[in-house]
Amino acid sequence: MRPLIDYFIEGSRQSDIGVDGNATDRVCVPEAGRLIGVAITVFTAAVDVATTFDVVKNNADTGVDALLPITGENYGLVMDLDGEVDVAAGDVLYLQSNGETTTTPGAVFNFIIRRGE
Repeated sequence: MRPLIDYFIEGSRQSDIGVDGNATDRVCVPEAGRLIGVAITVFTAAVDVATTFDVVKNNADTGVDALLPITGENYGLVMDLDGEVDVAAGDVLYLQSNGETTTTPGAVFNFIIRRGE
């Protein structure tokens, strides 16, 4: 069970994660905290190789990547982050695909934020 200090920003979509530079919808952070994960649901087509996404905050690459480590279609999981991203109320987050997969899967992303402790 997740602690009550975690909250979710749901529904950021990407129509084709196989295109390098393709970005999700932008989402506004309502409360300060730290991005601790990104949940993903993959649909439309199978992912054929591990795929990474740049985490972007306020239109600047944070240097942190989210990793989709498995292949397949019609599944969901929480992607690992290779660093930490602190966020403030009003910050804008999105993901940008690095385009490793050669297929054209769509995806829905949910950002997991841990409130300041």
